[in-house]
Amino acid sequence: MATTARHSDAQGRKFVNGLPMRVIALVLAIAFGLLAWMIWRNAETVPLMMPQSAADLPLAAPSPAVADCVDKRLGEINRLVEQGLLSEDAARLTESRARQLCTGRN
Repeated sequence: MATTARHSDAQGRKFVNGLPMRVIALVLAIAFGLLAWMIWRNAETVPLMMPQSAADLPLAAPSPAVADCVDKRLGEINRLVEQGLLSEDAARLTESRARQLCTGRN
């Protein structure tokens, strides 16, 4: 009985370590290697779901409340610039902050 078990076990090992299984393993390794190479080669051409920059984002019209708030703030900023109380650089920074403030509030 022990010899039969050893005999079938040896046959199983011979099949697993035999030439047909090695050929199958080699074919699979080559196929996976080619697949990985194709994915790597085309990785740059696949479009991403997210836009790359703010310029690629679709333009969304602000709500009327936000637009009114921004217009009011920009009018105040322009008056300060005309009066010489605010420099151009400071005005640009203040405009950006005003837009953020109005968007956050409304």
